[in-house]
Amino acid sequence: MNFQYFNKPKIIHIDRYEYTIKKIVSHFDGIEDVIAIYQLGSVNHPGISDLDIICVIKNDSFYKNNFPYKDYLDVITHGLSGISKKHFLELQKYSLWKNLQIIHGTKISEDLGISTKDNDQLKENTALEYLLKNYIDMKIQIGYGAFNLRSLLQQLKGLKHDFELLNQTNHQVYDLILEFYKIIDNWYNNESLQIFDEWLKSFLNQYFEFVNDTLSNYPIKLPEIIRFPQESHNISLNKTNEKIKMEFNGYRLFKWFYYHKKIFRLNEKLNNYKVRIPIQQSSDNYILNRVNYLFDNYLYVINNLPGFSPQIPSFYNYFTRNINSIESKKNKSSNPA
Repeated sequence: MNFQYFNKPKIIHIDRYEYTIKKIVSHFDGIEDVIAIYQLGSVNHPGISDLDIICVIKNDSFYKNNFPYKDYLDVITHGLSGISKKHFLELQKYSLWKNLQIIHGTKISEDLGISTKDNDQLKENTALEYLLKNYIDMKIQIGYGAFNLRSLLQQLKGLKHDFELLNQTNHQVYDLILEFYKIIDNWYNNESLQIFDEWLKSFLNQYFEFVNDTLSNYPIKLPEIIRFPQESHNISLNKTNEKIKMEFNGYRLFKWFYYHKKIFRLNEKLNNYKVRIPIQQSSDNYILNRVNYLFDNYLYVINNLPGFSPQIPSFYNYFTRNINSIESKKNKSSNPA
């Protein structure tokens, strides 16, 4: 395997992140609808890390975000997230966000509580969703022969937490992830990309095998209101009782000497994928309530907070194209004739 890489990390001083946070706070300061602004996580690897910013907006407000985040794409790679106060409070039941730091406004806290059983389900599903989403992304990029490097490094950083959630810290793949952290801790050394490329070649097949084996034994749980197949962008998602299976249809463009994001985006348009994944359709109330919450939050942001990104796990982006039909099934099931 000889991979091409584009969007390679560049040295960004920590002051650039701090300056951007100040600009965000200044922009929203004094706006009554904006109750609080939070930063999710921290900047441990400048130039690789990005800022995850969440703006909490008053309930039932229509507020259009016009912060010029495109002026800060070096540190804000996917825009600002928006969320209503109501959804923010409920979030603690359906998300594992722990490292939230308030950077502006009034701190919002209320202990809604979650049972041990539900918390265990949340940990397992959250980890499996992330592992699977990365599996699909990596498989597609292998097919293109090129990786969006900064995005890939960000994804790989998150894997450590998922292995810990699944109590898989004794697995050999976890050891490889710890090796990866040593690489990015010294990323701007002259030979870092070469070292990473060799590491990636040893990592990928072991990671794919781990995800396949894990999902075969512990399939992702989804409520019965979600029907398959699900169509999203260039991916058709279906369920299986066997291991993950991916098929592609289209024409892959390769650029041997220089690969950049325009070729990557063109590949996205020219190729379609059918992905079969292990899914367990569950009647558990918590599984149903979590998905309902995620979709309600998504629709609320789209309809009431234009210019903000909905804060939902990336796995659920596969379902947003059909979200209205899912919501219709949910309403019919909750209002029987």
